[in-house]
Amino acid sequence: MATTIGISLFDGAEELGAHVATPRGARSPLVCIRSTDVTALVAALAAEKIVCSERDGNLRVSLHLYNVEEDVDRLLDALREKRSLLA
Repeated sequence: MATTIGISLFDGAEELGAHVATPRGARSPLVCIRSTDVTALVAALAAEKIVCSERDGNLRVSLHLYNVEEDVDRLLDALREKRSLLA
């Protein structure tokens, strides 16, 4: 499940115009998205009760077995609102 929703996150982030740092062929529940100000982006998402982290200047999203498609949709909606922080 995490791989399938990871692909949804990958595709959704690209549709927003974000640069996804994670290689497309990676089979992992981790997706890293480039940001112009990752500290501000992590804080903005935390204010929305979306837990992510910062790694090497990228937003790091770590999906788990308990995450569902609605979680990805909620994250993508928040990223859409904070599009100015996406690289």
